[in-house]
Amino acid sequence: MITLNENALKVAESRYIRNDNGIDDIDWDGCCNRVASAIASIEKSEKDREYWKEKFYDILSNLSALGGGRILRNAGTPSSKILNCHVLPLNDSIEEIGEFIKKALVVNSEGGGVGCVPNLRPIGTPIKTKGGKSSGLKSFLEVISNVLNVVESGGNRRSGLLPIIPVSHPEILDIIDSKLDHSKLNNFNISAGVTNKFLDLVEKKEKWKFTFNNVEYGEMWASDLFDKIVDNNLKSGEPGIVNLDNMKISNSFYFSPISSLNLCQPGWAPVLTKNGVSHMEDISIGDLIWTKDGWSKVVRKINRGLSRVFRFRTNSSVFYGTEDHEIVSNGEKVPVNDAESIDSITGEFKSDILIDNQTIMDGLVIGDGSIHKASNNLIHLYIGKDDHDYFTSEIASLITKYRPGLGETAYEIKTCINYTELPYTYNRKVPDRYKFGSRNIVASFLRGLYSANGSVILSKIGRSRIQLATSSEVLAEDVQIMLSSIGIRSYITKDKNKKPVQFSNGIYTPRDSYIINITWDRDKFFKIVGFIQQYKNDILSKDLDRPRSKYDSSSVKETYEITEKEFISEETVYSITVDNNSHTYWSGGCNVMNCGELKLSSNQSCCLGSIILPNFVSGGRTNWSGLEDTITTLVRFLDNALDYNKYSFTDMKEATMSCRRLGLGVIGLGDYLFSKEAKYGSEYGINKTNEIIRFLRDRVYEASSKLAEERGSFPGFQEWAYTNAKFVKKLPARIRLSIKNHGIRNCTLMAFAPGGTISLIANTTSGIEPLPAKAYRRKDRVGERLYIHSQYKSLLEEGKEIPDWLVDSLDLSPEEHFETTVAIMSLCDGSISKTQTMSSNMNFSTLKEYLLEYSRKLVGITLYVDGTRKDQIITKLSDKEIKTLIKEKKFTSSLSEEDISCNLGMCEL
Repeated sequence: MITLNENALKVAESRYIRNDNGIDDIDWDGCCNRVASAIASIEKSEKDREYWKEKFYDILSNLSALGGGRILRNAGTPSSKILNCHVLPLNDSIEEIGEFIKKALVVNSEGGGVGCVPNLRPIGTPIKTKGGKSSGLKSFLEVISNVLNVVESGGNRRSGLLPIIPVSHPEILDIIDSKLDHSKLNNFNISAGVTNKFLDLVEKKEKWKFTFNNVEYGEMWASDLFDKIVDNNLKSGEPGIVNLDNMKISNSFYFSPISSLNLCQPGWAPVLTKNGVSHMEDISIGDLIWTKDGWSKVVRKINRGLSRVFRFRTNSSVFYGTEDHEIVSNGEKVPVNDAESIDSITGEFKSDILIDNQTIMDGLVIGDGSIHKASNNLIHLYIGKDDHDYFTSEIASLITKYRPGLGETAYEIKTCINYTELPYTYNRKVPDRYKFGSRNIVASFLRGLYSANGSVILSKIGRSRIQLATSSEVLAEDVQIMLSSIGIRSYITKDKNKKPVQFSNGIYTPRDSYIINITWDRDKFFKIVGFIQQYKNDILSKDLDRPRSKYDSSSVKETYEITEKEFISEETVYSITVDNNSHTYWSGGCNVMNCGELKLSSNQSCCLGSIILPNFVSGGRTNWSGLEDTITTLVRFLDNALDYNKYSFTDMKEATMSCRRLGLGVIGLGDYLFSKEAKYGSEYGINKTNEIIRFLRDRVYEASSKLAEERGSFPGFQEWAYTNAKFVKKLPARIRLSIKNHGIRNCTLMAFAPGGTISLIANTTSGIEPLPAKAYRRKDRVGERLYIHSQYKSLLEEGKEIPDWLVDSLDLSPEEHFETTVAIMSLCDGSISKTQTMSSNMNFSTLKEYLLEYSRKLVGITLYVDGTRKDQIITKLSDKEIKTLIKEKKFTSSLSEEDISCNLGMCEL
């Protein structure tokens, strides 16, 4: 066990060593024992509990690694609330705002931080359900901040919330300006959520539109908005910048989205229920709807007000919704407006169909029925010699009378189709009572319709197909949705109008013909639909009995190119959330994403822990084997902590357990690079940073895959989707193969947290930050104190030259700060905390260049220009001041808790 220095012990005693509520740690050793015992307690056998208790105790007491601050404080106590960071949904209804405040109060009071992407309508927006107009996003943020002012977090800190405000929100300017007054929104560290499209418009000097729910609220020059963000950073250090596009790309977790979007569909959008296709507006919470995961329960539905609705068409499916609603394309979730294709899915296939004879006749009538107006709009069929099977089939009793006066093959029939439902064939559609009927009704109707206009096309060298030809585009779409709803894939081809034909009474130009083709699922069609005519069934049966061609046995095509986009209207839209692992559902044959899902993984929590890097270096050499063993142990420690944690809300527990997200990072990178004599941000320094972070990444993924072999993968794991995530594709082949064979225990594994207070325990630099200052003066309410880095002090006292690698944050150029962050971000599947510290002489144009350049490369940017806050309490000392103060022996080399928590004016959350 390592003995803590005097200052580290003071921090441990004030924060983590518990001697209250029946807890008797006594000292740091007791604290480590308490935490190790608690986290090991979830192991299954007594033998395992003892073994892992010792392993956990060793890494804690030897300062090889530490769990997050909540773990050290609360594990093994009555509280047992040990997770540090949480994401809560803040959505656009008064009930959901109240729910957010309730949860944020509880989470903050327990010492946790809260992230959110507010999805609240702008000021002045009409509230249709209750009347009046919305007071806007900013007003609700002020209310939330004021309410949370009363919270003491973890015994002494106030609430910490990190909202991301999309730059498209109409109130973005007012909100970021409010942070110029440090007395307002003081519980929020606000970031502006940008996209690559926005950054493109900044560089092109084009206009940017403010929108909410696809309704436009004005525009301004994109460069002017970006200038405002830059200028405010020079003045106050806020807002941060988050690139929502990059956040998606860097994330390895395929079913947990990353940014809040307007993901909604109109009330009439098709959704598949157990009773057949239904409308979105008719779906209720608790209903079961069809998804890629099977039947899934709807757990949330919200009326989102007015929004612009579009139609996106592929040859296999149709999607109706807002432009930024995400669909699945080639296995990945993409905003439909940015997608080139959509993955199709079909409903449940069941062979136990009960055919309804009347519905078969009605389908036949929609396909072939005619009206005789002079006979009081009599509906009749022309039954030719190829269709004589009708007279001995299931519909024979519905053919009631021969009507030669109407035509040589005309017959009166009994049908439920009204004559108004039989316009010209190019205007026909499937009546809603059949389109939205049960699977028995759907299959029966299609049997009649295909008997009228369907055929079997044989191919010796290619893929045979069943086809239905119609001149009505609406009918073709209806049929395709009906086929998909009962588990049958199809695709549409368009036979464009042929050459005009000369008749005695003029020239006729044929209309376009839409052909619905069934290839892969011909056997399903034969089992549950089929034809009335026996000769058609015989052709299809023989085709199915013959050996499959190489084309016929090829993989089923699931992804189809988007061929059309059409604006439909501006109307009321709805969002739903389903309780399944993929967070997607069936709509119009498309695989689409949860409407109401918040991309930062609503209600999920992350379990933090850090490797203490300097403690694995001796004589400039890294103890790689010891580091690997510690990483493996810490992964298990944090995975156990997820199960040990006492969750305040059931939905937070369920969301967290669905993915088992970990945030394993490091502390002491600055000191680690000193031990390697590598300057932070230099080419050599970045090489050493890459080396250690890549090793960490590979070991945590190996450990999680090995843990999955023992305990199982996280519940939402899907091998194909996970291994095709962009971040996972960058892993070494051996790790990808292990994930394919054994799965992975945790959806994401890495996060580089500030680690401020726990870095004091380890007596090292915070997180991945460089040394904040080699020497500085601190002035606060308590008084004045002076700090100097021990290595720097020794060199000065010995009169030795200061090496170029012994640098602090303000010694570094912006490039050295940013390039280090880029290097780490490329190897991280989660978030990182790194402040880009700039000197006080930073000017507007230079800062703008850096922010514009690195906003494209990074997920998030937090920067601080020295001296921008009036109440800055830490000031770097000049060389002259340092030499004088050393002589006077007024320095300390031990950082205090306050030094870390408010370094250069930035407060730890």
